[in-house]
Amino acid sequence: MARTDNGRRVTFRHDEIRDWHDNVRLDYGYAMTIASAQGLTVDRAFLLADDRPARETIYPAATRHREALDVYVNRAPLAFDIAEHWSEDEADMPVTDSDVRAYLAERWSRSVPKEAALDYVSGGMWRDAREGAQLRAQHRRSGTEETRQDTAGDHAAANDNFRERIAQDIRHAVNGWRHGASVDAFAAERGEVMAAWDDLRARVRDEGDAVALSPAFRETLDRHGALMKQAASFTARPRVFERLLSERAGIGDGELQELRAVHARAGRYLRSVTARSAHARQNTEAASEQARRDAERAPRPGREAGRASLRPRRRSRAGRAHRRLRREQGACRRDARASRGDRR
Repeated sequence: MARTDNGRRVTFRHDEIRDWHDNVRLDYGYAMTIASAQGLTVDRAFLLADDRPARETIYPAATRHREALDVYVNRAPLAFDIAEHWSEDEADMPVTDSDVRAYLAERWSRSVPKEAALDYVSGGMWRDAREGAQLRAQHRRSGTEETRQDTAGDHAAANDNFRERIAQDIRHAVNGWRHGASVDAFAAERGEVMAAWDDLRARVRDEGDAVALSPAFRETLDRHGALMKQAASFTARPRVFERLLSERAGIGDGELQELRAVHARAGRYLRSVTARSAHARQNTEAASEQARRDAERAPRPGREAGRASLRPRRRSRAGRAHRRLRREQGACRRDARASRGDRR
């Protein structure tokens, strides 16, 4: 819940003020000048202006937003200025919003470029603007068109030379700062990566090859790979970075070769551990599959006990039938002997 300046309370849900990155899109707002807002980008901008800004000033103020721009003006002084320039016939007419917008469009469209010191440079010397005006007046009085053209050409050439030299110095300074910053970042990252490798080596001695399959090892290897790409860019431009690497970071060809060797050893170690792990996994899967097949082939204990208990019953039934048959046969023989005795 939020409370506005006029006492009104506004409620909203958390998902309404969060973006895709789970950041809250509600914060304190601060007013700043147009000059300090250059380079700033916001979703919605609010501009408070009058008729003083020119095109060079109003353009950065009106291009800071992504979604919407609200412009606020004090209408009373603008209406007074507009009515002051009207004729007597229009003096009694009210100033409308369209008149205010047209007046601001005309005022904000004018160009008022800033003057620089280079505008007064001529012939390799700094020259006062009043002196240049006096020279132009003398040329006009003399009426020599060629002299005027030569003077203007000299002024333009001198200004162009100064501008080119200053621009070149600025480029050298900016490039030196940018290259120095990249070298410092490279040296700091190199120190962190080498320290991480030392920690991983200590872990390998205690924990074994399982460390090579951990996320920390892969993250360090990825960071080392990014360092190798940056080192390749430095090596491709030795005239620019060789001196900077040596003076600012104390890194020479030996340190770069060591960096390449460590990266190569780490890659070979990871590949060998991965291969051994895959081979061990295959052996484990094969052993488990063989054990499963043996378990399926082996007879169940309950079924064997049942079969063993049935066999004595089957044998006893057969014995009883055999004994019954023998008794019947004996009875038949006895009857046959008895019948023969009767006949005698």
